[in-house]
Amino acid sequence: MTANNLGYRAQSTTSGDEAVRILDESVAGDIDLLLTDVNMPLMSGIELAFRTQAAHPNVRLLFMSAYTDIQIPTELGAGFVAKGFTIAELSLEVEQALNRGPRPVPDPPQLPPAAA
Repeated sequence: MTANNLGYRAQSTTSGDEAVRILDESVAGDIDLLLTDVNMPLMSGIELAFRTQAAHPNVRLLFMSAYTDIQIPTELGAGFVAKGFTIAELSLEVEQALNRGPRPVPDPPQLPPAAA
């Protein structure tokens, strides 16, 4: 069973850098969710998530890992599913992540008025 069988269009990558490239080349709204492992070579899933949120704040985040004691930074507003999950469990987590909606984009910092 794949994400396509669940009614989702999915794209897999082999690295965090490739995921960043695909996100950067995508049209706004084409990608709704990033599902990533926490532990990956070269770029961790957490680093990938922070980079995604900075450039694509409307993309929702869902982490997976075999390590259930992983601390996911709360500011990411991400979901988590433990590896060994069933398709039903993954489907539920994906649905919940999509229903959370995008994380609000913080207001830019206010600069003091320029001196006259």
